[in-house]
Amino acid sequence: MAKKYWLCGFLMLAVFLSLDAQERPPWVILEQGKVAFDESNLSQAQQLFFEATQKNQEYPEAEFWLGQVYEAQGQPELAEEQYRRALSYASLLVIRNQSIQIQYALAQLLLNRGAPRREEARALLSGIANQEGASDPEQLKREHLYVDRLLAGGLDELLYLYRDELTYSLQARRVLGEMAWEDGQYRTALVHSMRSVLSILSTLSQRRREVDPHWRFDIDPLEDPLRPDKDVRYPLYADGVAELLAWVNQQDLTATQWLETEGFWSQVYLLASALFAGGHGDAAQACWEVLVVSGSLEGDRSPRNGSGRWGRLAVKQLENPFISVGTLAP
Repeated sequence: MAKKYWLCGFLMLAVFLSLDAQERPPWVILEQGKVAFDESNLSQAQQLFFEATQKNQEYPEAEFWLGQVYEAQGQPELAEEQYRRALSYASLLVIRNQSIQIQYALAQLLLNRGAPRREEARALLSGIANQEGASDPEQLKREHLYVDRLLAGGLDELLYLYRDELTYSLQARRVLGEMAWEDGQYRTALVHSMRSVLSILSTLSQRRREVDPHWRFDIDPLEDPLRPDKDVRYPLYADGVAELLAWVNQQDLTATQWLETEGFWSQVYLLASALFAGGHGDAAQACWEVLVVSGSLEGDRSPRNGSGRWGRLAVKQLENPFISVGTLAP
């Protein structure tokens, strides 16, 4: 069925492309502009997007893409103007959630413009997070419970008791956590990074269950076969999470790449650092341990596959913990 609709759409587009330029509807011109943009033909893309806005004076998609061209050309003032114009027409978007994409683009542009625009970017990102309940009293209450469980039993305890996936606000939470750390707001950084980490681990757990419906997070794969009368919980703070990540690395290449795209490793590092800054050394160490693997020699650690610079920093943190002021990674 999907193939049939795709073929119909392709044939329709081909028919419209055969028309004279003046007869082509705005959406066809927009698609032509996207193709030109993807091919780095910015001047042609700019001309096409501008033409689309002239044919449809309230066309948020075209306004946004025109902003993308201006940003790529190094004209941030014009790009900002276009993004704000697109948001002013957000109620006319064909796909309503595209307004989130525009808000992210504007927030990143503001961050790139330096300290004077930083609070505007934070407000936009907070708005995205709030649209997914970040300021809802019930969610705030749950997050306090999450923190309590994290401090009491580490990431294993948190993931054992709760699964809570974020959707479009995951990126906002990540950036807000990093901004809070840079400002010395360690508790806020802890909450945002914890939500990001829990969300990603919840998704990984679901993916593993789809492959192995009998898998359960609370079973110790080594001890449980020796004690068939009962399930044995993972004994440490994060060895269950470490086992899940090892499985992903070996069995799920798509998820492995997704972890890097979503900034998972930096968020685990931030979570550990925020815990340490808040005086929770044991919980911090357990989170840093997630980013490393132990060798055959006692105390011999190396970064976990995929963790990159965050794994290397975690090795240093486990040797001699420190707080980097004003930046996540020194």
